[in-house]
Amino acid sequence: MDVLFYQKIISLVTETPLFVFGQSGNRKSGVISGEGLWRWRLVDFRVTGSHNTFNKIINSVIQYLALDAERKRFHVLIKRQFLENENILFRAELYDENFEFLPGKDISLSLTDEAGNAYDFTFDKSEKGYELNAGKFSHGVYQYEAAALLGDNVLVEEGSFSVRPVDFESLSVKANHRVLYQLSQSSGGTMLYPEEINDVVKIIKEKDNIRSVVYSKEKYTEMVNLSWVLLLLLLFLSAEWIGRKWGGSY
Repeated sequence: MDVLFYQKIISLVTETPLFVFGQSGNRKSGVISGEGLWRWRLVDFRVTGSHNTFNKIINSVIQYLALDAERKRFHVLIKRQFLENENILFRAELYDENFEFLPGKDISLSLTDEAGNAYDFTFDKSEKGYELNAGKFSHGVYQYEAAALLGDNVLVEEGSFSVRPVDFESLSVKANHRVLYQLSQSSGGTMLYPEEINDVVKIIKEKDNIRSVVYSKEKYTEMVNLSWVLLLLLLFLSAEWIGRKWGGSY
């Protein structure tokens, strides 16, 4: 049970609650222990010249009782995927129990890579929110844990994101003619545009360093090592001898 105001009799502050709030599960309840609420509004106007203070208190009470208890008061906003050449950017939102923005609080963040290395950061504070530029990281999957300190309470938000390697070839699909020209000049080549494609054969023929080259290699082997040649000669000699013998000549 939480007490917003205590009853006051003239200048004496008692221990009797005036505004009391409680919560059972996801159900919130509030009790105003008093009467003549309309008189408070009149006194507010007589003292301040407006009903703003009274209206703000009542609106805050209604907002607190109407809010979903399961709604998160601490959020960390980040993309799920980055490229290696991108800075890892975080944004955080922190609210009180009425879900009104809370500026100037301390929010820390710890990053852990796949190897278990940890990197600690602190969010930058502003009246509009909390921001953190963690810089660039190599490709991989990272886990983060952010913690917001609210008095004795700590709100924690966890999550993960991945960093992908940069495919530089896909970043530019247009031909860089200046680079192509410099490359051709440094390598002794020639840069041609589509309408000059018919000049390719002519340029190749005029190049002195583009010629057909024939290489020859001589190898000597002794006849003794060629058994099939000796066998063939022996066969021819045998056939000649048989022929002569058969014909009656020597």
